[in-house]
Amino acid sequence: MEKVVNTKKRAWVALTDTIQKILPDITQEQLQPQNSLRTLGANSMDRAEIIISVMETLDLKLPLSYFSEEKNLGELADLLDTQLHIMERNKK
Repeated sequence: MEKVVNTKKRAWVALTDTIQKILPDITQEQLQPQNSLRTLGANSMDRAEIIISVMETLDLKLPLSYFSEEKNLGELADLLDTQLHIMERNKK
């Protein structure tokens, strides 16, 4: 169970840290699971940069189209968490 918590937390921290680096005016209070990158003011270039940077941080290799549907931060973190689980399972 600890591994599940760790991957979920890793995904969330990677996502929120990256958002704050690329969109420095975003406050910690705005980084809520129900908010989307678009509602936080990220344009399409910002969103692509955030996703690419998060994937690099987490060592994930996925096509950007995987993230093309508008998702809130919670859904993005869940999607990243799922991919981390798949990656870890494939390492075994």
